[in-house]
Amino acid sequence: MGYGCGLGTCTSCDTENTPINGRGWCVACYHRWYRAGANPDEAPPAHRHGPEYSAALRAEVAWLVQQCGESVEQAATRAGVSVDTAERYLAPPKPAGPPQECAYGGCTAVPTYRRWCDDHKNVRGLYLTLRADGVERHAAARRVGVRWKSTYAWEPGRSGVGRPRKQVAA
Repeated sequence: MGYGCGLGTCTSCDTENTPINGRGWCVACYHRWYRAGANPDEAPPAHRHGPEYSAALRAEVAWLVQQCGESVEQAATRAGVSVDTAERYLAPPKPAGPPQECAYGGCTAVPTYRRWCDDHKNVRGLYLTLRADGVERHAAARRVGVRWKSTYAWEPGRSGVGRPRKQVAA
């Protein structure tokens, strides 16, 4: 297929420091050209991924729905995306920044320490309190917002190194 003729800049997509084949294209451009029929007189088709492609699809779906008055299903079909993707494209962007609620189950306070509020920032102590109250390991870990496998080191009487060993009868 012409791999490995050296590093350089692709003459099709202008990607720098990439392996170039005999046509002067990167591997991605060569495969797009090959899948499109390998016509020697044509250049490879445009990329079907990346931020530019996604932005163009978002604009097309928005234009079809807002300006042409089509339904989301019709716009998704015409743009070549799924209905879920079209709905995601039309949804307002999510607010950036830290989470708005504490990671502790049911707590709606604003987090001040990583994902926890001041009342719940001692995750290990909270986990140990739940375990002392008889809550099972998986449920207690889920309740404080950590993976249960990370709680081995917090268990009383454990060395904290890897998975605890089984007790051997004497």
